[in-house]
Amino acid sequence: MTSRNFFTIKEFVELHRKLWDWLSNNPKMLKEYWPGWSQNGGYYNSGMVTNECWLCASTQDKDNNIFDCKLCPVKWPHKVCDEFDNSPYNMWLTANTTKTRVKWARVIRDLPMKERYK
Repeated sequence: MTSRNFFTIKEFVELHRKLWDWLSNNPKMLKEYWPGWSQNGGYYNSGMVTNECWLCASTQDKDNNIFDCKLCPVKWPHKVCDEFDNSPYNMWLTANTTKTRVKWARVIRDLPMKERYK
């Protein structure tokens, strides 16, 4: 499992941005198909990262058992990524057109870091 201690918060956010940049350029694909998972001989296996999300992985405890959405290092419009039907993540996930998926992938990619993590 990816450990919160393995990367810095900024590195987790950078990986998040790389994933979502790829998704914005490949709107028909899902997170699990990101080529970045196979980097370093498959070390970044999507099954090793909670919810296939680097931000979720950044909030895991040292034993990788629990993640805490309140510790997410970016500012989501509704405090967490998928609490509401109109959250950016849910809008991306349920988008009917590639144009809409691109739009929401870019929104998610560009979410600002919380001040305490800068």
